[in-house]
Amino acid sequence: MLLKNNSSIFWKINMYELKTRWKVEKYFRPSLDSQDKPNKGVEWLVHHIPKTAGTSLRKTFENAFGVNAVFGVYLNTGQLDLTAGKPIWTPRNAKVLFGHVQANAEQSIYYPNAKRLAWVRDPLERLWSNIGHTLKTKQPEGIYNYLKTNFLDKGIDNIEVMIETMLKDNVHKGYVEIYSQYFRHMPIEKFDFIGSVHRNREDLDKLQEILGVRLVEKRNNVLNKKQQYSPKLKSLQNYLQREYEIVADYL
Repeated sequence: MLLKNNSSIFWKINMYELKTRWKVEKYFRPSLDSQDKPNKGVEWLVHHIPKTAGTSLRKTFENAFGVNAVFGVYLNTGQLDLTAGKPIWTPRNAKVLFGHVQANAEQSIYYPNAKRLAWVRDPLERLWSNIGHTLKTKQPEGIYNYLKTNFLDKGIDNIEVMIETMLKDNVHKGYVEIYSQYFRHMPIEKFDFIGSVHRNREDLDKLQEILGVRLVEKRNNVLNKKQQYSPKLKSLQNYLQREYEIVADYL
């Protein structure tokens, strides 16, 4: 059973601007990558888990392979379809597909030569960052409305209070337990490479040996920033036990 589209996971602001050359290519070659027409040129499927320094990682890949070889799979370019195991359109010269796409076996049929990669981050720290991003962008709308109604409208703007309440009330699990979603249909052990925000340079060095290209670290987002929440928040780790179990060996 493939993942259902969850509005708590997919971000309305995750739009991707197609380059003019890609728009022209898509017009003249609209066929989708499929089981009958697999795309053997794609070398990597990068599953961008929200708030794991993905923006920086994408810039790193673009610097290594060239911007025209890295194709963003977001809401307007096939994110929901690929997550559901359906075919999407990609540029002929794409070597890397990069986006908020959860893994499933069907993707390997369309991209038989592609290896899978993801970056991870401490679950509590990731959630802390994610809520801060939601408060700033007001997306996803459903999560922001929950935070506004239950906290902001009551004069509460402390993210730690929000996290504690969400965990104890067991609400919006698709937003809170992100690793359980992204590795639901393909366990993390089956990925070809898992990197960590907390040892970013070390993991980039390992990855560049595999890729055979030099990876210059780009710091466009939260890369390697120290946690900004108080130590007492760590007492809530038990509420994210499954999340920690999934990524513990990779942090």
